[in-house]
This record gives sequence, structure tokens and C-alpha cells, in this order.
Amino acid sequence: LNMITNPPRDALVRNKSSGLHIGHKTFSIQDQEFFANMSLDVNPMHMDPISARRVLTGQHVVHGINILIHAIEFWLSHYKLTPTHINCSFNNPISINEPVIFTEVKNSGGEHTIAVRVNGLLCSTIVLKVGGEIVADKDELDLKSIESRKLIAVIEKTPLELIQDEHLNKKYLIPINHFDSENKFPLINKYLHRNYPAALSALSYFVGMICPGMHSIFLYLKVE
Repeated sequence: LNMITNPPRDALVRNKSSGLHIGHKTFSIQDQEFFANMSLDVNPMHMDPISARRVLTGQHVVHGINILIHAIEFWLSHYKLTPTHINCSFNNPISINEPVIFTEVKNSGGEHTIAVRVNGLLCSTIVLKVGGEIVADKDELDLKSIESRKLIAVIEKTPLELIQDEHLNKKYLIPINHFDSENKFPLINKYLHRNYPAALSALSYFVGMICPGMHSIFLYLKVE
């Protein structure tokens, strides 16, 4: 997971290439609240209007992982496939009440590339890789396993503001909130797994609430 601060406006890249339109959505404050309840990520940039004024857009910033999950849901309406790898970069923030367009811009060699744009501005690039064998992790984490790995289980209701050195050499156990999302993401629940949205959203919780915590921007993820 790589995080940086907001990019300068002169670094923004506009891209209007054509592709397969797979979905569109305007995220509302109700969408913010739903995702916050699922992910437990209540970082002020997403939930507090005063704090949100200090970010680049001056508005509530839509959780990046929420954008990703919606992209997968839209994609599944065209392809009943299981992604084995996900690469996702969050190029520019998306605010609530902005029209968001999801477009598949490439489909080649088992890789599907989705561009997420607002008024032509590229805000996120998502690459879903399909095919190959999916191997489930059989090593369930019981209490003894947690102790033996020296994992730290964390549940925070406010974002941490620790200095970088305080995170060094620590191993965190990211909690998954088993939140019912079937009505919101019916295709993911049907074709992938009912815990799929909650599992991805746990990454948002970790970055936004634990490490780096308060002053963080989710920039990129790679999931296998």
C-alpha cells in the first residue's frame, strides 16, 4: 500500500478515450454513510464537512475502495467472471454529488482495464485479471495463531495520528466487519462472495484509521 498527499492540480491528466460504458453513479452522503458503516473508516475527509473543506476538492471525498467495489459490481453486469488479481490506482479524488463514469477501456489477455472519470478527468484506473486457479488461504487465524505471529488486533473509532516510527516492525490484524451488503452489491454477493465488499473495505479502514491514519490518502493497491 502506497500513500501520498494530494497531487498538485497541474499534475492532473485528462483522458477522454472511448471504451465500453459499464456504469455511472453520483455518490451521495448516504453512500458515504453506508460505506463508513461497512468499512469502519470514518476518517474526517470522508465524513466531516469542515475537515473536507481542507482537501483538494473542498467536498467530502468518496472512499477510494468504495469506487473500486462499485467498479467491480458494474463490471460483473457484463462479465460473470472472478478476478484473481486487482491493481487499482486512485489518481484524483472524487467528491460527493459529482457524476462518475465507469468505462472499460481495455480487454486483452485476461486483463480488463476500467477507467473511472469525472467530467473527463481520470480519477482511478482499475485492472482486473481473470483466469488461473484461485487458491484459498486455509490458514485460519485463531487466538493462538494471532499470538504466535505477534499480530495486533485494532479497532479504532477515531483515526490514529502516530509518527511513522511507531508503526515500524508491527504486524496488524485487520478486522472485517461482516456487513450485509447484498442489496447494495447483489452481483458481487452472487458471483464472488458475500464478504467480498467487507474484506476490500477493511483495507480502507486500515489506511484511513490505523496506518498512516488521520493524514492519509489511499493511492494504490494490489490484491492477489
